[in-house]
Amino acid sequence: MVDNNALRKIAEETSKIGLEVTDIAGDVDILTRVSEEQTSSAVDIEETSLELSKNSQKISEHVRVMQDVIEGVEGDILNAKTKVSGTTENMVRFAEDVQSIASQVMELKDELMRVSAFTETINKINGQINMLAMNATIEAARAGEAGLGFAVVANEVRTLANNTSEVNKDITESLKALGKKTEILVKLCEGGQERAGETLSNCESLNENVDIVANSFQSVQHEAVSMVSDVENMSRQSGLALEAVQGLSEGLKLSKNSIEESKQRIDRLIGNCESLVMISVEQGLDTDDTKYLKSLRTIRNRIQSALEKAVAKGEVTLDDLFDEKYVEIKGSNPTQYMTKFVPMTDQYFTSIQETALQISDKITFCAAVDRNGFLPTHNLKFSKPQGNDPVWNMANSRNRRLFNDRVGLRAGQNTEKFLIQLYRRDMGGGQFVLMKDMSMPITVGGRHWGGVRLAYRVEANAGN
Repeated sequence: MVDNNALRKIAEETSKIGLEVTDIAGDVDILTRVSEEQTSSAVDIEETSLELSKNSQKISEHVRVMQDVIEGVEGDILNAKTKVSGTTENMVRFAEDVQSIASQVMELKDELMRVSAFTETINKINGQINMLAMNATIEAARAGEAGLGFAVVANEVRTLANNTSEVNKDITESLKALGKKTEILVKLCEGGQERAGETLSNCESLNENVDIVANSFQSVQHEAVSMVSDVENMSRQSGLALEAVQGLSEGLKLSKNSIEESKQRIDRLIGNCESLVMISVEQGLDTDDTKYLKSLRTIRNRIQSALEKAVAKGEVTLDDLFDEKYVEIKGSNPTQYMTKFVPMTDQYFTSIQETALQISDKITFCAAVDRNGFLPTHNLKFSKPQGNDPVWNMANSRNRRLFNDRVGLRAGQNTEKFLIQLYRRDMGGGQFVLMKDMSMPITVGGRHWGGVRLAYRVEANAGN
């Protein structure tokens, strides 16, 4: 004979195991979210590190090119410096030659002035000779025959003086012309000297500037060499960092996969425990779950009857009752929705669902949801008007919300006699409560509308 007490004990222990696993599953869910965030962050870091590594390589290549360019420019500058130095030396020699020519021209000018002075002296002497020749001619005429020879000599002297005077005149004209040209040459030499001095000064300044530029480029080259070394080190470090991040990312991915596999196994184990609990309830064992199931069946029947009557009385059409156009209520946060059947459920569901809260202080809520997990009318304590605080709204304004999580969706879509689910409810502030969610399907006009949920608190280390 089967010992019911033993079966009930097995059912209770199975329920405890399921709750323990559900509690662990909640922690695994947290680990999964953390792992996903870490993996996502690692992927972002990996992408950033990869981009940094690529940019470091590009910078390294650019710096190397810059170094090559600088070296080429430095070579050009050194060549230019050599050429400028040679040009400067040539200009120095040219300036010295100009100065030497100017000096010789000035000496020539002085010589011409002295020659001009000699011509004036010759003119004076010629004048005196002419006077003497004239006096001699006069005296020879007075002497008669005796002065004829003297007269001839005097004429020859005068003729020679006249010829000398003509030649001296030509010399004077030539000296004047030469003097004018010499003056022009002197002015040109003076200008050449000035320009040669300026050019020499400019060449010296240019040579100094070229030296400065050459020295600067040598400094730049040294900096470029140092920069190349630093950038190469940075590139190597970026590569090492990228490898480390890639290793971390790969490890996090493996860890994430392992956690997901563990979660799937835990979910299957929870499902097995839920199945065992439901089997024990089906067998009619005297447990708290059995008591809650009886109460839930009464509530389900009342809700189902209310819907059928509302349709029969024309308060809502069958099409409107199965309306799936969820219209978002503007400004709601979290988002709330309206459908064509919400006014009717507010009218009929509220009083029925409120009676369930009187069954036990362990019952947290009792509410009906449609096939998609939409909860139109909640218990009054969870149906307060939304305020400005989304966190407060999340806990106190839970009506007109879509609960399409695993538990809520399964409760709405289940068509079996009943469904018992184990889950951990987040109460905020890091506080969690282990719950059992018992649901039964609701049908209207032979069509599956959804289900009614009854959630109650349990403890893993105590009886139900």
